[in-house]
Amino acid sequence: MVKRIRLHIENAGGINRPAWPVTQGIPFPDEELKQGAPVQVVDSEDTVLPTQFATLGTWNKDRKFVKWLLIDFQADLKADESRTFFLEYGDEIEQTQPPHPVTVEENEKSILISTGVMEVTFRRSDPDFFVGCRVKGKQGWQDILQGHPFLYILDQHGVLYDSCTAAPVPSITIEEAGPMRACVCVKGYHATSAGLRFCPYVLRMHVVAGKSDLRIFHTFIFDQDPEKFELSAIGMKFPLDPGKDLRMAFGGETHVHSAEKCDHALFLQTSDVEYDVAVDGRSVGSGSKTSGWASIRGSNGAAVVAVRDLWKEYPNGISLAQDGMDIQIWPEATEGNLIFRTPFQEEAVFFGGTRDEATVKRLLAEKPTAPLNLKSFDIQNEEALLWVEEMIEKYAPNRPASLNDTGTSDGTGAAKTTEFLMRFSTEAISDAESEALGVSVQEPVIAPPDPAYTCATRAARAFYPKGDPRFAEVDRGLDDILELMAIDPIERCRLYGMMRYGNMVCSHSAGPGVSYRFYYEKDPAKALRYVGPYNNEANDQIWSVWGNFIRTGERKHFLLASAYSQNVADVCICHAHPGDPEAVGLMHYHNAHHWSGQYSPSHTLTTGIMLHYYFTGNRRLLDVALKVADWAVRWQEPCGIIANRDFEKGALSREFTGPLWCVMEAYQATWEEKYGDLARRSLNWFLHTQSKPGTFPISVYTGGERGDEAWVEPTEEPAVHAGAMYTIFDDGLRLFDSELLRKTIIAEADHILWNTPTHSYFTAEMAREWLTNRSKLWRVDDRWFWSQWGGPSGYLGTVVCLAYEITGDPMYVAWAKYHVEVYFPDRAERIRNFCPCLFTSIQYASYIPILTATVAEALKKDPEGVRSAEDEWRRKRAELGRPLYDGPVPGIPIDREHFDANTNVIGVAPVDLGLKPGKPRPEPRSMGVLACEDEGALEEFP
Repeated sequence: MVKRIRLHIENAGGINRPAWPVTQGIPFPDEELKQGAPVQVVDSEDTVLPTQFATLGTWNKDRKFVKWLLIDFQADLKADESRTFFLEYGDEIEQTQPPHPVTVEENEKSILISTGVMEVTFRRSDPDFFVGCRVKGKQGWQDILQGHPFLYILDQHGVLYDSCTAAPVPSITIEEAGPMRACVCVKGYHATSAGLRFCPYVLRMHVVAGKSDLRIFHTFIFDQDPEKFELSAIGMKFPLDPGKDLRMAFGGETHVHSAEKCDHALFLQTSDVEYDVAVDGRSVGSGSKTSGWASIRGSNGAAVVAVRDLWKEYPNGISLAQDGMDIQIWPEATEGNLIFRTPFQEEAVFFGGTRDEATVKRLLAEKPTAPLNLKSFDIQNEEALLWVEEMIEKYAPNRPASLNDTGTSDGTGAAKTTEFLMRFSTEAISDAESEALGVSVQEPVIAPPDPAYTCATRAARAFYPKGDPRFAEVDRGLDDILELMAIDPIERCRLYGMMRYGNMVCSHSAGPGVSYRFYYEKDPAKALRYVGPYNNEANDQIWSVWGNFIRTGERKHFLLASAYSQNVADVCICHAHPGDPEAVGLMHYHNAHHWSGQYSPSHTLTTGIMLHYYFTGNRRLLDVALKVADWAVRWQEPCGIIANRDFEKGALSREFTGPLWCVMEAYQATWEEKYGDLARRSLNWFLHTQSKPGTFPISVYTGGERGDEAWVEPTEEPAVHAGAMYTIFDDGLRLFDSELLRKTIIAEADHILWNTPTHSYFTAEMAREWLTNRSKLWRVDDRWFWSQWGGPSGYLGTVVCLAYEITGDPMYVAWAKYHVEVYFPDRAERIRNFCPCLFTSIQYASYIPILTATVAEALKKDPEGVRSAEDEWRRKRAELGRPLYDGPVPGIPIDREHFDANTNVIGVAPVDLGLKPGKPRPEPRSMGVLACEDEGALEEFP
């Protein structure tokens, strides 16, 4: 029997795309598709399209059933149309070959790849590896190159490092080879003519059936000392032989910029709103944004290049000359070099919350060149913001300053991937075809399945699709939060640039939200001028942004998520560090600058990065995710668990669980036991750090000769985690199930069910039980108080979903249902009104859809049982003195007139209920040596 999965393509950009290549990752539920079983794509008329497929992931280490399948096909797409296709699978499927299938011939010395109309040749034994490219025309095969393409870097002294002259011989691998598409991966180094090695590169080159197109992903990695080296140029040159009667052209904002009878033409994108075109050194045109293409043609043929996100990742350049093309990833003609230092190298001035001008002057004078940590002013409202900005303008107008944390790290090991597509022809390529190609590269085609199908497979874990009218407010809230806190700030505040584009906005203090709310309409340039990029968080915000695409399937959500994961994977994670090998595989903590934060195991998370790989097949993302996991493997304890010995940092337990999460991801992607053994042993050991099921320590450190001695900061409070645990528990149940793991999940869920807040409204008794004097309270009626600091467990609450899966008890669903139907709509409405204005709010898309999925499943299975459980839960909570808030309560409307950006009530003094101070963190103490294998019950730990 043939089964089919509906795929949807939206052809954006207003251009026709004949036989356009489509590559898409498709999830499958467990035990549905055997690995190797044939599949095919058909259109809405049931026409079979030649289809290539490859397994990206399987459900279990036996590799029997497919979890993620990558498919390639070609579709005829008319301008702005939406089309439906189907992926079919079953015993009756027979593979159909394209008219010109891709073929690969390789031996020890060379690789020859043919698309039927183009052949490319690579040499294995020489750094000068790209040795041939020819295309088929009316007169037969014709060579395109008049030399060999190569990569290059110039440093600030003008020293040239290239890939072809004296560099080490690179490794060349056929990563993918099928009838529709093949990919060659080249990994090597740049080097001087004397052989001095410099900065690794990764070059992935894709060809597709019946096309003379070469899609290239160029990645360079900075592995030098930022104090000694800056880069003045980065690029890749293609020596071409276009012949006589040359014409050079660039896509422009309103018209094509073209030139004939010239020696050289240069396109230079200098900002997101400015480019210049020069011919033989003379400026002949300018504009703002283009579709990113350039062409050169002559009597022998033509070549076009289109650079993805050209204006978004400025500066960029394309140089055309009689001897070929130069794709300039960092143009030598741009002002300034690419530097890997940050403005925050010196320890910043900290202001201790002062509002005294004389104190500010004194602190600035004590450190006359230091940057400014504006977070230390504790800016809670607009009045404080304006006072602080006045102080800066009066006494330190030219100093770097940030409303975020301010570290002193640098960009050693940072990378950058640039995508561009080249088309070759023996005939002239028209400007119209070049423009269509440029738009096609800027507006990639995706063919995702329906979100309902994707969510039902659970390949991306338990998400719930958009569109169920019962959860209309949930959908509206998630959509609005993403638009307001992610998409709009990037566009409004022009968060673009080579290393900036794609990253989100960092909150992590009160000031960024205050500044954005005050300026975003009246002066967007000021709104985020002191705010850094987010990088990531201990609950994996990249996963959260991908969560929106999973639930909607919307193209704009895909573009946002893929830009975010690509940026963090390349720019924010260290890929090479000669001076600090322990840093390789770690991300910089969110900070004033994407490189200024210290390396952070807890924040280096890869679920979002892996989703990028699974949906696209982009192996750069897999490379990075495995590099992160390899950090944990490389530095593991002798006993075979994740190492975390840094007592002095006062690290939270997430410094252990973050790497564990990444190792679990790597294990499921590869089924290599170096990941599986480490994950299993680390999880078992961590479970044994509990004093009782559900009660983990605040911090956990490895110690002793073999690393299996546990040093902990104990607590009596259950479900204390500073990072997300749902993925670890969820994967643990499937991979390393144990009685102790199940008891832990249920104990944590029970604690959340009965003994934690469900909203930010409290009775006086609840406030005294749960809140500390860090929280402020405002009376809203005779019973309830509002708190700006304190609320439900949020993403930690997803443990109730796992408890429901284990037990089937609908009482856990009652908590989830209240959270998605009462708490979250209230929170979403506040965010719509920027009270709070928190960029961290993008987190909701990683856990609200999980809670919603549990509620929907339970309502489908036993609606009466859920209603009964809700009533019982409410009754028992009331009996315990922890009633549920059902609002809305009159007295404090949810708008900017009544709440500031940090949800403090404006113009009303908080009520003093005598809240207790927070408990000081306990000193670490030893639990002794703990088991690394499942040994059932916990040992007694007082």
